[in-house]
Amino acid sequence: MIRMAVYPLLVLLGSMVVISCSSSSPNADRPAIQAQLDGRNLTDSTYLPLLDSATLGDPNAPIVIVEFVGLPCPDCARGAASVDALYEQNPDKVQIVFKHRPNDNQQESWMAARMLEAAHRQDSFFEMRALLLEKNDELRGHNIREMAMEMADELGLNTRQFRADLESLDLLGRIERDQRLADELELRINPTYFVNGKEMVGPRRLRDLQETVAQIERMTREMRELDVPDVEHYASAVSAFRAQRQEERHSRDVDLDVQDVDTTSAFVEIDEHDFVYGETEEFLVTVVEFSSLQCPFSADASETIAELEERYAEEVRFVFKHFPMDMHIHSVEAARALFAADRQQAGLPMMRRLFRSQNRFGEDGYFQQVATELELDQAQFQRDFSAGATEDFIWESRESGEALGVVGTPHFFINGVPVSGAMSVDHFARIIDRELIRARSLKEELEIEGDELYRALIEDLDGTE
Repeated sequence: MIRMAVYPLLVLLGSMVVISCSSSSPNADRPAIQAQLDGRNLTDSTYLPLLDSATLGDPNAPIVIVEFVGLPCPDCARGAASVDALYEQNPDKVQIVFKHRPNDNQQESWMAARMLEAAHRQDSFFEMRALLLEKNDELRGHNIREMAMEMADELGLNTRQFRADLESLDLLGRIERDQRLADELELRINPTYFVNGKEMVGPRRLRDLQETVAQIERMTREMRELDVPDVEHYASAVSAFRAQRQEERHSRDVDLDVQDVDTTSAFVEIDEHDFVYGETEEFLVTVVEFSSLQCPFSADASETIAELEERYAEEVRFVFKHFPMDMHIHSVEAARALFAADRQQAGLPMMRRLFRSQNRFGEDGYFQQVATELELDQAQFQRDFSAGATEDFIWESRESGEALGVVGTPHFFINGVPVSGAMSVDHFARIIDRELIRARSLKEELEIEGDELYRALIEDLDGTE
C-alpha cells in the first residue's frame, strides 16, 4: 500500500539532526530511557522502547528488528521465516526483539503469549517461539493448555515451574504492556515489524528486509559523519522515522478551505457489479473508494466513511471498488468474500467485519466463517467466492483505478474529485458540502438526476476555471 511519497535519506537525517543534535546535550530534545536488559548499552526510545523484551542475538547489535506478533498466525509464520533467515545471515549485526500482540478474539493467542513468557523465565523464549511456529497449524481449535505442557516437556523445561508461571499475573502484565504499546502505535496487522523504527506491515520477503537493512546501514554511516554516538543510533533512527510518519499524517489531515480544494476531476464509471451502499436513491454526490481490504489505512478510512454515511444518509451514495495490493497477500481473497456477500445483500456488514479483523485473514476458512456468522447461504457464497468471473471482476476494478492514476489505497473520487489517503472527516465534508451546492443547482437547472446528474457534475467541473 502506497500511503505517501518515500522520503529521501537526507530528509530523515535532517529530522535526526533536529531531534538529536540541536543542543550540546544529545538527549535534551528527545526524552530517552535506558534499556532494562542486562548487557544492553543502546539508548532506548520512548516511542518504541525495547525495555526487557525477549531478544535474540547481541542486544547491542546495530540492526534492531522489533516484531509485533500474535501466535498462532499463518502470516506470522511466513514473516518469521524471512526474519530468522536475515538473522542467520547477519548474526553479528542483527538482533530480534519480540513484542506480544495477541489476537483478542483468540483464546489460543493469549495462551501462546503466556507460554512464551513462561519459557522466557527459563531462558527458552525463542526456543518456544520456534516450536509454536512449527506447530502453528495444530494450535488453532485444539486444547492449547494441554499442548502447552507437552511442548514445555519437549523443550526440557521444568514443567512444574512452567505450569505455575502460566498463571502469573506479572507474566500477564508483560503481555499487556506490549499490547498497550501496539495500541499506542495504532498497529492493525499481525505481524508488524520495525527495523530501527521503519515500519513494515505484514509478512515480508527476505529481499525486502535486506533492502531495509541496507538503508539503515546508509543512515548509520551518515549519523557517524554527524558525530552521533553509536549508542544513540537506534533511538535517533526511531525518532527520524517517527518524525516522518507524523509529518506525513499532518500533511494528509491539514484542513483545507473550500477554495483550496482540488477542482480537477475524473469520471469514474459505476459498474453494475460494484458494491454500492448508503440509504439514498436520490443521491446528489457520489463517493467512489478504491481500496484493498487488507490495507490498515483503508481500515482507518472506513471509520471516517461510516461517519460520513450517517451524516449524509439522504444525499450521498458510496461505491466501493476493489484495488487489491500485491503486498497484501490475502486482499484478493477478502475481495472475493465481499463480492460474494454483496450478491446476498450483505456487503456492508461483510466489509465492516473484514476491516475490523484484518489480522485473521490468514486463518483457514475465515471468510467462510464470517459468511456463516452473517447467516448467508453457504452454497451460494462459496460459488460466488470461487467463481473465475469474480476474480476477473476484481482485477478489472483495479485496472480501472490504475487508468485513473490510483497507485495506493485508500483513494477516493468525490463527484470525480480525487482525494488520496485516509483524510479527516472535515476534509471530506468540505468537498461534499461544496458538491451538494453544485448538485442542487445543476439538478434544478437541467432537471436531471441520478447517474445523468453525476456525469453532468463532472463535465461541469471540468469546464470551470
